[in-house]
Amino acid sequence: MKTTKSEIIRKAAGLFVHNGYHGTSLNDISEAVGIKKAGLFFHFKNKEDLYKAVLEQYVTSIPSPNILFEENMHCSLTEFIEVFSNKKTYFLNTMKDVIEKEEINFSQAMSFLLESGRLDSSCHEAIKNFDKEMLEVWKIIVLKSQQSEETTNKYPAEQIANIIYMAYKGHLMSKAFGTVDPDKSKELLEKAYALFKK
Repeated sequence: MKTTKSEIIRKAAGLFVHNGYHGTSLNDISEAVGIKKAGLFFHFKNKEDLYKAVLEQYVTSIPSPNILFEENMHCSLTEFIEVFSNKKTYFLNTMKDVIEKEEINFSQAMSFLLESGRLDSSCHEAIKNFDKEMLEVWKIIVLKSQQSEETTNKYPAEQIANIIYMAYKGHLMSKAFGTVDPDKSKELLEKAYALFKK
């Protein structure tokens, strides 16, 4: 049976997530895929080239927040928290096939994302831009909630958006290290929002 490039990328992704970039060799990948090491070179120049293909498939291909939340920009802040809580795993959704077939947990997936941002400049830029755009989406939602008097006007929309989003990001990091309940994101966002609710 012929091994496809996408199968190699998926298996390699699973190994990079489990063992890290430096802890994964081409021998490990060829063994996991069930082909000879030379077979990898038919598709990829070297390990770095394969790693970049994994990042393109699972990290840098995440849609922009403007696209992800395009249909939700009219929501109240309370509604947006609900929507955001359901879509918060956008990165994990792009890795769904790897997570299911390679038995990866949230903590491992987040560690992979952090390592990828450190090792690859284009990945770092993609994550940074995504973060910046996500904060802009929150700012728009908060501003609308201030205009509808759902949220206090005592503080600038940007400041409120920053506090709510940073609280979420802190929670995400705690989840990555397994120190908090992964299902508490919505509760945390609601508590952060409660500080500014009218």
